[in-house]
Amino acid sequence: MFVGRWVQDSVTTDNYGFGAYTLNGKAYEETVIQHFRKEYQGQKIRMTLELVNDTIIQVYHPCDSAGRPVTEISSVEKYVRIR
Repeated sequence: MFVGRWVQDSVTTDNYGFGAYTLNGKAYEETVIQHFRKEYQGQKIRMTLELVNDTIIQVYHPCDSAGRPVTEISSVEKYVRIR
Protein backbone atom coordinates (compact mmCIF):
# COMPACT_ATOMS: atom_id res chain seq x y z
CA MET A 1 0.00 0.00 0.00
CA PHE A 2 1.15 3.51 -0.71
CA VAL A 3 -0.40 6.88 -0.02
CA GLY A 4 0.95 10.27 -0.91
CA ARG A 5 0.50 13.52 -2.76
CA TRP A 6 2.68 15.48 -5.11
CA VAL A 7 2.61 18.97 -6.59
CA GLN A 8 3.89 19.71 -10.07
CA ASP A 9 3.41 23.05 -11.81
CA SER A 10 0.92 24.08 -9.09
CA VAL A 11 -1.25 20.99 -9.74
CA THR A 12 -1.78 18.70 -6.73
CA THR A 13 -2.29 14.98 -7.38
CA ASP A 14 -3.28 12.36 -4.83
CA ASN A 15 -1.25 9.15 -5.16
CA TYR A 16 -2.53 5.90 -3.65
CA GLY A 17 -2.89 2.23 -4.35
CA PHE A 18 -2.45 -1.32 -3.13
CA GLY A 19 -2.37 -4.88 -4.37
CA ALA A 20 -1.47 -8.50 -3.71
CA TYR A 21 2.22 -9.32 -4.15
CA THR A 22 4.84 -12.04 -4.17
CA LEU A 23 8.52 -11.64 -3.40
CA ASN A 24 11.00 -14.24 -4.61
CA GLY A 25 14.53 -13.17 -3.70
CA LYS A 26 14.79 -9.67 -5.20
CA ALA A 27 11.97 -10.20 -7.71
CA TYR A 28 8.74 -8.46 -6.67
CA GLU A 29 5.46 -8.87 -8.55
CA GLU A 30 2.25 -7.12 -7.63
CA THR A 31 -1.26 -7.44 -9.00
CA VAL A 32 -2.79 -3.99 -8.57
CA ILE A 33 -6.17 -4.09 -6.83
CA GLN A 34 -6.80 -0.37 -6.24
CA HIS A 35 -4.96 2.59 -7.79
CA PHE A 36 -5.67 6.29 -8.26
CA ARG A 37 -5.22 5.70 -12.01
CA LYS A 38 -7.97 3.22 -12.82
CA GLU A 39 -6.12 1.79 -15.86
CA TYR A 40 -3.55 0.23 -13.48
CA GLN A 41 -6.18 -1.86 -11.68
CA GLY A 42 -5.74 -5.55 -12.51
CA GLN A 43 -2.27 -4.97 -14.02
CA LYS A 44 0.85 -6.86 -12.94
CA ILE A 45 3.81 -4.73 -11.91
CA ARG A 46 7.27 -6.25 -11.69
CA MET A 47 10.32 -4.72 -10.07
CA THR A 48 13.41 -5.63 -8.14
CA LEU A 49 13.82 -4.76 -4.47
CA GLU A 50 17.07 -4.68 -2.56
CA LEU A 51 17.63 -3.94 1.11
CA VAL A 52 21.02 -2.38 1.86
CA ASN A 53 21.47 -1.51 5.55
CA ASP A 54 18.71 1.05 6.23
CA THR A 55 17.80 1.66 2.57
CA ILE A 56 15.33 -0.05 0.25
CA ILE A 57 16.26 0.30 -3.41
CA GLN A 58 13.36 -0.25 -5.77
CA VAL A 59 14.02 -0.60 -9.50
CA TYR A 60 10.58 -0.03 -10.88
CA HIS A 61 8.44 -1.25 -13.71
CA PRO A 62 8.89 -2.63 -16.20
CA CYS A 63 10.91 -5.73 -15.46
CA ASP A 64 11.07 -8.85 -17.56
CA SER A 65 9.52 -12.10 -16.38
CA ALA A 66 12.75 -12.98 -14.50
CA GLY A 67 12.56 -9.74 -12.49
CA ARG A 68 15.38 -7.98 -14.37
CA PRO A 69 14.73 -4.28 -15.10
CA VAL A 70 14.30 -3.03 -18.65
CA THR A 71 16.90 -0.31 -18.14
CA GLU A 72 16.02 2.02 -21.01
CA ILE A 73 12.66 2.83 -19.40
CA SER A 74 13.23 2.02 -15.72
CA SER A 75 13.21 4.28 -12.71
CA VAL A 76 14.92 3.88 -9.35
CA GLU A 77 13.51 4.91 -5.99
CA LYS A 78 15.44 4.81 -2.73
CA TYR A 79 13.81 4.91 0.68
CA VAL A 80 16.04 5.51 3.70
CA ARG A 81 14.84 4.71 7.18
CA ILE A 82 14.79 7.74 9.46
CA ARG A 83 15.58 6.92 13.04
